[in-house]
Amino acid sequence: MLLTESDPGLQLVFRNGTINPINNFRILTKNNLTQVFPLSEELIIIMFCEINTNCYNGMIIDLNGIIIVDNIQLGGITQITKDNAPSIGFLGTFLLNNTINWIKFRIPDQNSYTNNELQIANGIISARMNYSITEVALFNNIDGSHAIVYSSQLKYYGSNLTYILDQSYFTINICFYNEDTRVTNNPIQIYDSVQNSISLSIDPVFAYDNINCWSGFNYNNSISNICTFPFQYRTINVTIVNVWLIAFSSVGTVFQSHSLVHRDWYHTSQQPSAYYEEIYGVIPLPFGEILVYVTDYNTYGLVDPSKSHTYETLDLKNMSSSYYFETLRNFGVIPNNTAWLFYSDSRNANWSLFIKEMPKINDDALYENSIIKSVSPNHNMTFQLPTQLDFSIDITFTIPIVKSSGNLTIYQSTQIRQNFPINSKYCNISDGTMLSCTVFPSTFNSENQSYMITVDNNFVKSASNYESLAGIKKNIWIVSTSSRKVPYKIAESTTATLRLIEDSNNIKLDKNFYDMLQQQLIDSIPLNDKDRLKPTKHINDPTSANKILMEFLITKANSTEYPDVSNIINVLDNLIQNKDASALVQYNLTKFLDPSYGFKANPSLIQIFLEVKYELLGIGILFIILFVGYFGLKKRNPKGNNLVIFKVPFIVMDLILDLLFITQNAHEIRSIFISRFTTFNYSDYLQAKYYYLQ
Repeated sequence: MLLTESDPGLQLVFRNGTINPINNFRILTKNNLTQVFPLSEELIIIMFCEINTNCYNGMIIDLNGIIIVDNIQLGGITQITKDNAPSIGFLGTFLLNNTINWIKFRIPDQNSYTNNELQIANGIISARMNYSITEVALFNNIDGSHAIVYSSQLKYYGSNLTYILDQSYFTINICFYNEDTRVTNNPIQIYDSVQNSISLSIDPVFAYDNINCWSGFNYNNSISNICTFPFQYRTINVTIVNVWLIAFSSVGTVFQSHSLVHRDWYHTSQQPSAYYEEIYGVIPLPFGEILVYVTDYNTYGLVDPSKSHTYETLDLKNMSSSYYFETLRNFGVIPNNTAWLFYSDSRNANWSLFIKEMPKINDDALYENSIIKSVSPNHNMTFQLPTQLDFSIDITFTIPIVKSSGNLTIYQSTQIRQNFPINSKYCNISDGTMLSCTVFPSTFNSENQSYMITVDNNFVKSASNYESLAGIKKNIWIVSTSSRKVPYKIAESTTATLRLIEDSNNIKLDKNFYDMLQQQLIDSIPLNDKDRLKPTKHINDPTSANKILMEFLITKANSTEYPDVSNIINVLDNLIQNKDASALVQYNLTKFLDPSYGFKANPSLIQIFLEVKYELLGIGILFIILFVGYFGLKKRNPKGNNLVIFKVPFIVMDLILDLLFITQNAHEIRSIFISRFTTFNYSDYLQAKYYYLQ
């Protein structure tokens, strides 16, 4: 995000290089001092406060500058988590009286009204006795849950550790926020030092945080969270400048802890008390290495995170030719491995933005995820319709995986075509590293259209340590369809039925229900002509109690360019049978549709005849045999009760049908009325006749 004096708008710079201006930014903020952060992929939060000061109110806007929620009560927070999942929310903290105060917020829904009361929970994290909390950092795990990392230092310089429980002068601790209980767990210590003169290296000009943590880092071909922090400790003869790296799990188990970069500065006899202050900025790159920035001469180097380096072994490079006059204010990296750096020029009031693409040492399948080796279909692939029945989406990883709880979603424009959990029946893992998810025939069913595939974070986990893996964000994986190989057919109009799983007492089957259901079915197919699918009537299902059959008229297309009647029926049948994951999942009336019934075409008389032709043939042969037998008996015994040859088969058939009804369908009938036999009374008949004649 860029904001300049000459341009009153906020410039949003996206990963693909496009820029979206928010021209009303100064109007929104009324020229007040603000901090601006990306809250999620779709929202931005504006906090009305200066850096490192308490923020008490703010607003949330979308990427077009439209206010979603105004006058949010922030409670005095000084920082928030970034890259938040909308379903989980975000966390904010501030430090007061040696205590970390945290507040949990929900993220508003863009499509519905939301008031400014976004706070969900709050709590505190107190420092240990005799220790002072010196810095606090926030980050999110890959699954979206929040973590609070903080450093603490012994209050009294040079204190005797003999009197301190869990002896250490300097510690790094972490707390995780639990979404279910809405509290943080007890602090977990992930680093400690017994050096009594250790301190974090702090640059008053450099705005980058001293403790920096990232989730989902590909460390030694294994996924973990990592934190880095620069510190110094001093003795009489030497000052040691160090950058430390800690790799740990999402529950606080430390995998690795070692020095990343260190440098020893020896004091001379002429200046025995001179201490050299050297500042390092550290940030991991998405594809394996770590970028180390040395502020002395604006130089940078790339280091292997699994090794310890000295200043002398760093292959340092200058970021610009005018490095002597420039001061680094902040820097970072975007998911495609491109570093960005902001400088201010000491000769004037100019600020500069440098962009530099960094080398990638891990696999890059062009999906901004170093763990993904390949996908199918590939990005920008075009395939013809109709798709094969066994069509699937395949993602191959560089490490063994297991299923987790994220979703894979396929969009056509902004409409969901398919959405299902990875741990559902539609997805399977083969060879330990490849995830295959079945694609419905109703998903890619429109000609010459683009589709976007996204995968949630935490959709799979590492099989080795069960750490969540990152997914694929929006606008990265795009596929498209071409024209159909075989054009549609012109077929006559017909009717088809679906079944509602609730009875008419729970559903008000009025025009409003008809219209809403019609529109949702049309959007899910999709159809451009609303008149091609019309509800006509509904009846109680005679074969299943408490259920209703709804009939629809599907009119024929005017051209082979449009879906024919058979295609519409097949697509709707597939959508309804898979309603928990198909395009219908986004609509509210789908809960009434019976997936076991689907969408069935009503048979014509010819179709009915063809379906029961053998049964009709058998019945015809049976009647011929009965008639032949009847006339044979009548010839032999003209006065006998020869009709018994017809009565006996019908009595047997009636008994069989009754037994089948009792065993198969009686439980579906609410009540059965038993006939009551009464003796015919002739006087009652005459009285009734007289009554009606009157």
